[in-house]
Amino acid sequence: MLAGRWFNGRHFKISTKDYLSARFRDPLLRALLVSQWGDYGLPPGSSAFAVHAMIVHHYLDGAHYPAGGAGSIAESVRKIIEDAGGKILLRREATEIIIEKGVAVGVRTRNLGNPSAPTEEFRAPIIISAVGAATTYLRLVPESQPLPFREDLRQFLQRFPMSSAAGLYVGLSADPCKTGASGGNIWIYADTDHDALYARRAKAIEAGAPEHAYVSFPSLRDPKATAHTAEILTFADYDSFTRWRGQPWHRRDEDYQQLKERIADGLLRLVESRLPGFTALVVHRELSTPLTNEYFTGHPRGGVYGLPVCPERLAPEARAWHRVRSPIPGLYLTGVDTMLLPGIVSALMAGVITVNALPGGRSLPAIFREARRRAS
Repeated sequence: MLAGRWFNGRHFKISTKDYLSARFRDPLLRALLVSQWGDYGLPPGSSAFAVHAMIVHHYLDGAHYPAGGAGSIAESVRKIIEDAGGKILLRREATEIIIEKGVAVGVRTRNLGNPSAPTEEFRAPIIISAVGAATTYLRLVPESQPLPFREDLRQFLQRFPMSSAAGLYVGLSADPCKTGASGGNIWIYADTDHDALYARRAKAIEAGAPEHAYVSFPSLRDPKATAHTAEILTFADYDSFTRWRGQPWHRRDEDYQQLKERIADGLLRLVESRLPGFTALVVHRELSTPLTNEYFTGHPRGGVYGLPVCPERLAPEARAWHRVRSPIPGLYLTGVDTMLLPGIVSALMAGVITVNALPGGRSLPAIFREARRRAS
């Protein structure tokens, strides 16, 4: 069901809402079937059904969690990179892809740990960007470099802005299982109309009364955890925070801090309504906003999932944005935007496909053989 005829284009053009409305009469059942839409960032009226179905199918048998937390994924490849002569540079912001005579030849960066340091340049015969199509083509590639689809991509993002979120990261004094939590994710909604909830997200956030949340308990999954933690995410509208965009991170004004406190209080009230006793366990909390996401990732409007997975993104005319081989010689893309699906598995497979596409790159069978060898 998830292959073959799905990729003939018909299911790429229909929204999740339209597909389910044509097949299920009960609105509560439809609301339940789409309740994981936060996994890809768009409510059922906006998302492509093919994307929804593939992601839900992926999670039918559960999922894995990296021992030691997400940082262990990056740490696991450090030795491989360094043994091959590579280097991992922290606190660097890429500001421009250097293009000479139409060919990508390097990356220009600035050192965030030492703002007074001169601009750095790193040159290489191949440049690979993993920051997404929007950041690569609309920010890092100079405007002077012709791109056949730049204006189309810009207009697409104006029509379909990237989804962003506010996240509350919580330290707990005791095991949250006593409140009814488990290792599974919890989706909380104040309404069964997911599209209406998403449309109201700005007003709800600004009032400090978010109406939907994703709750996860990393410490219940991680055998290396030494204390209990939780994360609570809710979708937010970037426009609710633009007045503070010009203020520096960690030094924004009192109005911004008060808004963050209202959002954090609202998220705790929402979780408390489903997990009584949760708030009493909270000993530390810290809230991120779309501005936080934008500061650390450079993604437009603090997007957390890459390009929106709406049917329009899957149209044939948009495929140029997703290609691993860019129209600029020497520049390649990787990451979820090249796979059309968000998530860790998509990012992993994007890396495999990019390696396969590089000049002198390894074939897919060879990559998988090497992965099996290392795993054993």
